[in-house]
Amino acid sequence: LGVEYTYNETWSFSGGFYKNSSYARSYYLGATGGFAKLGPATLGLCLCLVTGYLDDPNKPQIMPMPVVGINGKKWGANIGIGPSVVGLQIKRRF
Repeated sequence: LGVEYTYNETWSFSGGFYKNSSYARSYYLGATGGFAKLGPATLGLCLCLVTGYLDDPNKPQIMPMPVVGINGKKWGANIGIGPSVVGLQIKRRF
């Protein structure tokens, strides 16, 4: 569960939590820059601070992740692939 704030057409910020593959709760805080638009898709890079991994699950680590975002008027999705994670974020605008 998380939230995303769109600052402008290039930058957005997000934060939230999820249950990771180790069945531990992970928290994340990130900034995403969308640098190339291809129709409804945006290609970008997300830099996140993420907890729940490595030897100390409470210590945040930096996780860079290429992201493909598809945004409509009400719904959207982000798909990211990182060093040890594949992420899918479904978005609803209010």
